[in-house]
Amino acid sequence: MINILRDLLICFISDEPIKQFVLSLQNTLKFSVTDLDETHVLIQGDEIVVTEIQRKIDQLIDQNTFEPDLLDKE
Repeated sequence: MINILRDLLICFISDEPIKQFVLSLQNTLKFSVTDLDETHVLIQGDEIVVTEIQRKIDQLIDQNTFEPDLLDKE
């Protein structure tokens, strides 16, 4: 679950790989992140950065999602 409050992203992260992915985005995007606990991070950045973080998370999840329809087409 992700809640966006004016330039803040409070992110519930259910697994460590996604959390590490978000933390790694600090190297390419300019934002501040605070590790609150095992399942929450607080991200502070402008609206463009927050939108880009969400887009990159969505891309990662889409790339790693099994789609059985692809197997049926072969």
